[in-house]
Amino acid sequence: TCITYKSKAKSHPPAGHIRASHVCELTHIDIAGPINPIGNTGAKYFIIFVDDYSRYIHAYNLFAKSDVIHAFQPYRIFLENLSGQTCKKIRCDNAKELVSGDFKEYLDHEGIVMINSTPYTPQENGRAERSIQKIKSMLSILISQLGQGKEHWPELLHTATYYLNRLPSKGNPGHKSAYQMLTKELPDLSHIRTIGTTAYVQIPRQKQSTFEPRVNKGWLIGYGEGTEYKILLQENNKIVKSRDVKFINEISDRLEEICFEQEELSLVVLGGEEPEDYNTPEFDAAKASRLASMMELNVFTPVNPSKNIRPIPGKWVLSRRTTGEAKARYVAKGYLQDAKHIQDNYSPVIAIPSIKLMISLSLEDKALHLIHVDITPAYLYAQRKDDDHQVYI
Repeated sequence: TCITYKSKAKSHPPAGHIRASHVCELTHIDIAGPINPIGNTGAKYFIIFVDDYSRYIHAYNLFAKSDVIHAFQPYRIFLENLSGQTCKKIRCDNAKELVSGDFKEYLDHEGIVMINSTPYTPQENGRAERSIQKIKSMLSILISQLGQGKEHWPELLHTATYYLNRLPSKGNPGHKSAYQMLTKELPDLSHIRTIGTTAYVQIPRQKQSTFEPRVNKGWLIGYGEGTEYKILLQENNKIVKSRDVKFINEISDRLEEICFEQEELSLVVLGGEEPEDYNTPEFDAAKASRLASMMELNVFTPVNPSKNIRPIPGKWVLSRRTTGEAKARYVAKGYLQDAKHIQDNYSPVIAIPSIKLMISLSLEDKALHLIHVDITPAYLYAQRKDDDHQVYI
């Protein structure tokens, strides 16, 4: 009686799976769908192929589940041509379209072994199942970023796998990306932009008309081969590929720079609006506070002017914090120094790619925590090695 009414399924401890030793040795397969809504291409499903060695993901849109063979053939050709190896085994669940019909006959004819998981046990095909969940999560984010309707998911599916294949992977040695494991090369991320960014695509000269615009407006929806971009056009809702694309940085668009010249004072005001009056006690106090902090930290030493010295000009940069507080900074034009005065000095500032890498690693490893500290008087300058070469501002 106890066994009859209290029986529970066995737990699934981490399997003793031996990782493939090379590309093409083992491929994990799974199908997702039907997807609601139907894609703008008519696709209802998508299938993924995950190479066990590199963790590289290929995704294909399907109009019907019976189209599996038409997706597997180009995947196999691509992987075999790239690696020089032949596909040997695939692992999948017991979906009817996989274990019977044309696809099963094709595998038998090509000598590719099919390994099926136990019925109603998706845990045994965990590699593909987890990849499906990652793709669905990223698809939700990309659809929201694009903001042009959920029916564009078939194209965003390729964008999602494009990103996943280039992100660091805990499953690979040294957290290498799947792209690096597959191609033995580091991925180039210099062309990556935010999906949904407004873009202007150059119209080919052969299609340009006199007195007509030379660009089409659209939104970034994906990436092609190399440095190509895929743009969803605003006028006809079609997707085009092009290298001649200009993106609009929405943040910089809202930043307005207004330059003023008054007597010997050179001033730049940053922000969405010009302050009503920059020559006020509030901004004077902000400038005095900045000068006092520089004096306290020995940033410079006041000296009497000399006719034999040409000082480097500079600007006061005035702005307001989000709290409305006046903010002042003095910026010197260091690029105007004489060549003989330029030493091997540099400022230890961080690069944007380094910040992105830190954020990516913190997302991968929950034990890492990011802490942001705002230091008001931060002067990142190097000590000069030669006192004979003085810099005057």
